[in-house]
Amino acid sequence: MRQSTSKEVVRRLLIAVALVVVGGGSLGSGLWLYLTSEKYQSRADEHARKAAVHESNRTSMMPPYSDDEGRKAEFHAQMNRKWEYAASHPWFAVEPDPPSPK
Repeated sequence: MRQSTSKEVVRRLLIAVALVVVGGGSLGSGLWLYLTSEKYQSRADEHARKAAVHESNRTSMMPPYSDDEGRKAEFHAQMNRKWEYAASHPWFAVEPDPPSPK
């Protein structure tokens, strides 16, 4: 049985360290993607809730108030679609939301 040389020991240690770093980096990236997706989905859910509230208000109000509620409902519906897409593609950058209609 041959005894390992110091070069072989160092080589094995470097390979082991490289495997740990690559594995840990992959785990960290996966966790970041998961958490980002959850955050984006939460924003999408909030916009969906607001869109439903404004749509409900629109149907129960008379113009001109119903027009304002319709614009708000459409805005939140668009933001819901935007954040739903972002949640399913968390590796893409997301533009900030435009100001909400008054």
